[in-house]
Amino acid sequence: MRTPHPHQQWTPSRHRPRPRLLALIRNPAPLLHHAGAGAAAHARPAFTLLELMIALAIVSILFASALPDLSNMLAGRQLRAASSDLLAAINDTRAQAIARRRVVTLLAENGDWQQGWLVIVDANANRSADPGEQILARHKAPPGRLVIRASFTDATAPFYVAYNAAGRSCRAAYPNAANFGTITLELDGVQRNIKINMQGRARLCDPALEPSTCASI
Repeated sequence: MRTPHPHQQWTPSRHRPRPRLLALIRNPAPLLHHAGAGAAAHARPAFTLLELMIALAIVSILFASALPDLSNMLAGRQLRAASSDLLAAINDTRAQAIARRRVVTLLAENGDWQQGWLVIVDANANRSADPGEQILARHKAPPGRLVIRASFTDATAPFYVAYNAAGRSCRAAYPNAANFGTITLELDGVQRNIKINMQGRARLCDPALEPSTCASI
């Protein structure tokens, strides 16, 4: 067994410095460089003021360019909804006339289509909802900018749609006299037409897509 020299200091292995630690003690430059780089990274701003202003300007331009498309999409949706609602009211008027075997009329609320419309049994054929006359359906007012106009063989204003017991479109006071034509709904320059033929059948069409068959009479 080897005996250590009396003047030689013995160090347990667990207290001996590790090679990596010794290397850093001898040359601390890599450690200092890493610390400096980290501090610089934390100190660097994410965006400069100029970059932020440019980004905001780009977002503003994109948003402004998208507004017309968004407005047109909303107007188109409102126009389709109002057109479908009015077409449904016309079909309901016809069905009620056939079921009740008498003239049933679709007319404007208070004479103004902008206020909505009514389906009534117009007993005195004066195209008005008088006290005591039966109101079969009432439809809410369309969007404020929507314009509704019509061109019928009976040019009486405001226009109306009436059906006789056979389901044919007719004049309010003359069940055997035909009354047919076109209702135009327009919103922000976009139109939809509802065509009603002599037999009383109604259909919805787009005059921009069907210029020859969807025009008013």
